[in-house]
Amino acid sequence: MMETEPDKVPEGPRAKKLRQILAKSVDMTLQNVSYDKLAQCFPQLHRDAPESLKAAHEQVNLFLMSTIEEEFETIIRTRELMGRLNELDRLIEEAKAGSARNGAYNPDKVTPEASVRSQMVPLKRMELQRLRNELFRTEAENKDLMKEVKQRKEEASEATKVLKTLTDDFDKAVQIATQIRMQDIHHSVTEFNPRLQT
Repeated sequence: MMETEPDKVPEGPRAKKLRQILAKSVDMTLQNVSYDKLAQCFPQLHRDAPESLKAAHEQVNLFLMSTIEEEFETIIRTRELMGRLNELDRLIEEAKAGSARNGAYNPDKVTPEASVRSQMVPLKRMELQRLRNELFRTEAENKDLMKEVKQRKEEASEATKVLKTLTDDFDKAVQIATQIRMQDIHHSVTEFNPRLQT
């Protein structure tokens, strides 16, 4: 990071925290631009001229670091962030002193993770309720479908019984019909309809 000049505003806790966050972000960015990843992108160069690739990697890292730091310093200077962050620190200290008497909530004791979680809890509760409603609706649909399946099963069972009875009756009729002689059948038919006599 760039060194602070004597005429610059001294950095308070929030300004220091901001610089720590920047340093951590730069480190994470540089980790994502690792030599191994670069070698994977340029396998032939890695094989043929690894020294050149290492030099290019170092140049890219230096360029990224210096560019990010310059941009960051420009933003700090043009937006007067150090003065504003120091003012924020002062206001928070005054608020702490005032609220210490009342035992009020202290936001400095809340971690960023806890703060994010507290924002996510209502959303997760809403999603949980939506999922419960969806489960309830699905269970109700399943009950209706099970009733319909049971009803269809009973209808199929009843139809099977009727079909079996008809089949049994047909088998009996066939059995009886096979026991009657053809002459008796012809005689019965001609008795019923005399015009069929030949």
